Amino acid sequence: MPEVDASGSVRVVRLRNSVRVELQKDASQAERARFNVEHVVKEVLQGVMEQQTTSVLCSQDFAHAGFMDVTFGEMTSCLDFVATWERNLPHHALQGLKVRALYIWEDVPVTVHMYNPFVEESEIRHFLQRFCLKMEGGQKICNAFGIVLYLL
Repeated sequence: MPEVDASGSVRVVRLRNSVRVELQKDASQAERARFNVEHVVKEVLQGVMEQQTTSVLCSQDFAHAGFMDVTFGEMTSCLDFVATWERNLPHHALQGLKVRALYIWEDVPVTVHMYNPFVEESEIRHFLQRFCLKMEGGQKICNAFGIVLYLL
C-alpha cells in the first residue's frame, strides 16, 4: 500500500518531466470503476490531451491504488500537458480526476521494469539520471515472469 501524506493523498515523487493522474477523494463510483490504464492512455492522454505516443517516455500504472504516473520525454510536453489539463477540466473524461506535477514533490523509490535482462545496470542508471534528480542504492530482482526489476 502506498504511503499517505498529511493531506490523505498518496505520497508523490520528485521526478523530472512527470505528472500523477489520480482519483479525487470525492470521485463517484462510476468514475472509480472506469479509472484504469486504458482510460488514462486512450481517453485522457490520446483523446482529451492529444498527446502523441512519442512524447510519453513511460508510465507507471498504480490504478489499483488510484493513481498513475506519466513521464514525458521533454519538460515542454509535461508543461503542455498540465496547461491543457487545466483548460479541459470540464471534459467528462477528466471528471473525478486530478493531476499533480511530480517534479516539485518529495523523493520516493522508483521501480523500473526491464524486459531485457541483458541491459547493464550502469546503462539503466545513466539513462534514468536524465529524469531523476537523485538516485541512491538499488536492487536487481526478477519477478514471477522473469522480468528484471530495478528498485532505485
